[in-house]
Amino acid sequence: MSRVSVSQTAGIFKRRIAATALLSMSLGGLSCHRKPVQPVVPLPSPPLSVCEVAEKSFESGKYQAAVNDYESCLRANSPKDQDRFYFRLGLAYALSGNGRLSRVPLQRVATQFPNSGYRASAELILSLQAQIEKLGGDLKQQEKKIKTLTDELQRLKAIDMQRRPSRPPHGPESSPEP
Repeated sequence: MSRVSVSQTAGIFKRRIAATALLSMSLGGLSCHRKPVQPVVPLPSPPLSVCEVAEKSFESGKYQAAVNDYESCLRANSPKDQDRFYFRLGLAYALSGNGRLSRVPLQRVATQFPNSGYRASAELILSLQAQIEKLGGDLKQQEKKIKTLTDELQRLKAIDMQRRPSRPPHGPESSPEP
């Protein structure tokens, strides 16, 4: 066995300390001289799908635009929420003043999607539209009947006026004597 002197041990120890110091300085130097971190720039949002555009148009009250967008959405593909899109298409038609055009998409919801949560509402709207149309038709018939009766009454009044002799005015001088 060889003996290591104290001075040799001290030298080994100093070399280890120096190596550790050099290593930590070189690693520390790397960490101190990092490149500046670039700020994270958010990626642009993917463009909205036609169906998402239709939803936004509908929610913002742009019903005619929503009609066009829902029709494009339903033509473009078979979205998973077809029942919702057909229902909203029907509402958009009705709210844009095209009540008659709203029937087709609402009937589609009622017949093609029997388990849809929109089915009952679609059927109610269709029922109300039918009642409104019936009342409108009844009103037109009543107005026509009133017009016919008014014309006939005027004609009868004219005939009656021609048949009656003119009456003398009733006054104290023309009163019959007893």
